[in-house]
Amino acid sequence: MLSFVRRFNISLFKKIITLFLIVLAPIFILGIYIRNWGANTVQEELSKSSTAQIEFYLNQLEDEIERLKILQYSCLNDEHLNRLAVQYSIMSPYDIVSNMRQLQARLMTIVYSSSYVEDVSANSVSIDKTVSSDRGVDKIDPKGYERIKAAAGLKGAQIIRYEDGLYLTTAYPLDNSGQNSNYVIEVKLNPEVFKEDLKQFNIYPDSGSFLIDLTNSNEIAMASTGRSLQPHDILSDFAISGKSGTDLGKIDDYRYYSVYARSDYLSLLLRYLPENLVFTPMQNFTSWLWIFILV
Repeated sequence: MLSFVRRFNISLFKKIITLFLIVLAPIFILGIYIRNWGANTVQEELSKSSTAQIEFYLNQLEDEIERLKILQYSCLNDEHLNRLAVQYSIMSPYDIVSNMRQLQARLMTIVYSSSYVEDVSANSVSIDKTVSSDRGVDKIDPKGYERIKAAAGLKGAQIIRYEDGLYLTTAYPLDNSGQNSNYVIEVKLNPEVFKEDLKQFNIYPDSGSFLIDLTNSNEIAMASTGRSLQPHDILSDFAISGKSGTDLGKIDDYRYYSVYARSDYLSLLLRYLPENLVFTPMQNFTSWLWIFILV
C-alpha cells in the first residue's frame, strides 16, 4: 500500500512538473522573443536618431561651406583685385591704396558673414603683396601657394589642413601647382568653431566625434569628453560605402558604439560613445522582464 502511494505521488509530481513546463515554456519563448524584438527595435531607433543628428549637422555645414566657396570664387572677379594685378605698375599711390582698401573691405564682408571664418586673404604675384582682412597689406605669403598644391587631388569642399590650420583656397588661373596663378584667394577657417559644433554630440562621458577628410584621411576637427580615440582605429572596423552606418567595437578595455554619416562634399562625420551607456536601458528592460516571468 505504501509503495503504491509513493508511485502515485511520483506520478502526480511528474504530471505537475510536465504541466508546469507546458504552461511556462510558451511564456519563456515569448519572453525571449519580446526581449530580442525590443533589443532590435532599440538599436534601430538609436541608429536612426544618431545618424539623423549628424546628417542634419553635415547638411547645414555643407551649405555653409558651399556658400563660402561661392563668395571665394566671386572674389576672383573682384574689380579692385584685377586692377591691382594688371595696372599696379602704372597706378598712382592714391589709386593703389584706394583699391587695396576696397579689396580689404570685400574680404572683410566674407569674414563677417560666417562664424567659421577667421581670416580671408588675397595673394597676388604681380604686385608681390598679400591683402588680408585681418592683417592688412603684407609682402606676399608664399605658403598660400603651397596650400594650393596641398589641395591638388582633393574632392568636394577641399578643406585643407596645413600646419594645424584649416583653409579653403582657390587660384586664378586654376593651377594646382600655384606656380602659374596670378592670384590666390584663401579663406582661413576657425578650428575652434568646428570643435564647438562637435561638442553637441558628446553628451555622454568618454564619448567623442570627428570630422574627417576621407580623401587623405586628415582629421579636420575633433572633440571628446574624457576618452580620446584615433579615427583610424574606429574606421578600420567600417566598410565606408553607404551614406551612414553604425557599428560596435572594442579597443583595449573600451567597448564603444559608433555611428557615421558621409557627405560627398564634406567627407565624413564620425561619432563614438560607450556601449554600456547606449544599451543600459535595454539591459534594465530585460532584467525586469525576466523578474516578471519568474514571479
